Amino acid sequence: MIIISHRGNLSGPEPSKENHPEYIDIALSQGFDIEADVWWDQGTYLGHDGPEYKISKEWLLDRKDSLWVHCKNLEAAHHLAKEFRCFCSEIDPFCFMSQGNIWVNDVSVKPPHNCVVPLLGLEDIKNYQFKDAAFAICTDYPREVS
Repeated sequence: MIIISHRGNLSGPEPSKENHPEYIDIALSQGFDIEADVWWDQGTYLGHDGPEYKISKEWLLDRKDSLWVHCKNLEAAHHLAKEFRCFCSEIDPFCFMSQGNIWVNDVSVKPPHNCVVPLLGLEDIKNYQFKDAAFAICTDYPREVS
């Protein structure tokens, strides 16, 4: 099972650091994949609530194999979906990812073998019944899962 660090977090949420390129690189150096929030606004940016940290496409390409790109606006999806593992999701119980996986937001169902399940909190991880069925888990606590 792949463990994905949510926005670069390693041992819990750190809102002031999340999605910062250096913070993401720290989590990558610890061997975790990363879910990063990406915007397109006349260029590529990281940030949860809006485009905060300008990055180059080369920065993304250098980390491509370890990134799970959450496209935060339509333009990001348009510019990145063909080259990167991308998804867009707000309220749906699941969404298809550009590379064929399924991001499952409904943790009450057993996922098919190719699914990514966001279990952001420690209680979510502890209570989730289908960990063995998930392809990957995205969490703010990757150190506690691995």
